[in-house]
Amino acid sequence: MPRHKPRSRATTAAAGGGGAALLLIALILVGGGIPDSETSTEAVDTCTDGIDNDSDGAVDSADPECDPLNPGYDGVEDGDA
Repeated sequence: MPRHKPRSRATTAAAGGGGAALLLIALILVGGGIPDSETSTEAVDTCTDGIDNDSDGAVDSADPECDPLNPGYDGVEDGDA
């Protein structure tokens, strides 16, 4: 009966070690890739950016529009509240 040569640890790791990399690639492909800031449609919280986005003279937490207790609060300082 022929004897099989035992595999070394390096050979075993090389043979099956690519599974994690393949899984990562698959997750990126299925998830649509890495988000690009120019094409992302996620809402930006302009109430914490340090800018007077709606030019009303009030910045972020000083703007009534950025008050979470304001009924029109949506996290966006845009002059629509």
